[in-house]
Amino acid sequence: CLLYRLLLLVAFAAVNQANDCQSRRTFSLANASSLVAPLPYHTIPSATDPLRCSMQCRSRPDLCFGFYYQTDKTTCSLFNASSFFRRKDWINIFTPGNIYSSIFGDEIIQLPISGCEQSSTASGAVCSRAIDGNLNQQFASNSCTLTAYLTGDKDWWEASLA
Repeated sequence: CLLYRLLLLVAFAAVNQANDCQSRRTFSLANASSLVAPLPYHTIPSATDPLRCSMQCRSRPDLCFGFYYQTDKTTCSLFNASSFFRRKDWINIFTPGNIYSSIFGDEIIQLPISGCEQSSTASGAVCSRAIDGNLNQQFASNSCTLTAYLTGDKDWWEASLA
C-alpha cells in the first residue's frame, strides 16, 4: 500500500511538472557580465534575484523578449525583441549585468540564398525581388514578389540555398 501511494505521488508530481514546463517561458543567458544592454522599456527596482526578474518578463509575453539583471544594483530591466536585435542602440550600464533572452544565443544567422523560382509572375514582380536585401514590405518599393494566381491555391515561391 505504501509503495502504491509513493508511485501515485511520483506520477502526480511528474504530471504537474510537465504541465508547469509547458506553460513556462524560458530564458537563456545571452551575454554574461555585459557592460552594454538593450534599451529597457520597463525597469523594476529592488528585484531580489534573476528568477523574480524572469517572472516579471513572463507576465508580459506580448511585450517582453528578455531582461537583464544587475546584482549590485538589484535592478531588473525588461526589453523587447527589437531592442535586443538593434545592437547599435544598446546602452552602457556601467556595472556588469547578465542579459537573458527568450531565444538561444544572441546572433541572427541569415541563410545564404543563391536563387529563387516561382510558379508565375504578376505585375513584373519576379522572385528575385524577395531576396534582393531590401526589407521594405510595401509592394510599390519593388522589393516584393507576386504570383499571377493562375493555379489557384497551388501557386508557389521557393528559394535555393547556396
